Amino acid sequence: MILEPAFGMYADAVEAVGGTVVRVMPGPDLALDRAAIAAAVTPRTGALFVASPGNPSGVSLTMEEIAWLASLLPAGAVLLLDEAYVEFGGESVIPHLDTYPNVVIGRTFAKAYGLAGMRVGALVAREDVIARLRRMLPPYSLNVFVVAALEAALADQAYMDAYRAEVAESKRLLYAACDRWGLTYVRSDANFVLVRAGERRQALLEGLEARHIYIRDRDRQPGCQGCVRVTTGIVAHTRACIEAMEEILCAKA
Repeated sequence: MILEPAFGMYADAVEAVGGTVVRVMPGPDLALDRAAIAAAVTPRTGALFVASPGNPSGVSLTMEEIAWLASLLPAGAVLLLDEAYVEFGGESVIPHLDTYPNVVIGRTFAKAYGLAGMRVGALVAREDVIARLRRMLPPYSLNVFVVAALEAALADQAYMDAYRAEVAESKRLLYAACDRWGLTYVRSDANFVLVRAGERRQALLEGLEARHIYIRDRDRQPGCQGCVRVTTGIVAHTRACIEAMEEILCAKA
């Protein structure tokens, strides 16, 4: 089961091993549709995929919501909780794993730690759950160069603090700009913002691409009609993006 909108690789991974994907659409404002989720769970449910903060929404689940999702699953099933962006906001469930024995947390070092492209991450769960998963892992999952980079990244807390500060300021700047332009958006716990551009979506996508600035078109994802996802990382990059968006929107106006 996949709670939409979601990262596309969840479904790809399930289908690659012959599983059946059950998608549950979001409620209003991308909230959990509890009735639809509860109705979709069956004795055949093996795993439930959800991200917190979500991608592309940037919305975090509450601990109560996570507890509720975990309680729905049949014996032997797992709640696969993707925390790829949790360093930017929200609350990690790692300290609470003893309370939720069927939760498996996915973490990556590609986002806040800056190791994109190195394919390095971690699964975190109770020991008995990890023992089940370990049977599927190759014996050599990381090469020595990635391990060296990971050790350096984990030791560089100053970089992490500086980048998270840039992300927070970038989001503040984009929120303020969207308020000026009359565009609604979803307040984000990630390093991106989902902006509801509506009929101005295509003009933004094409105008920014012409200026070699790239944002994500999320119009086709459930609950995201008319939306674009704007990365909010380095402040200088965000300022350049906002300036270009203003030129495009004013030209359209």
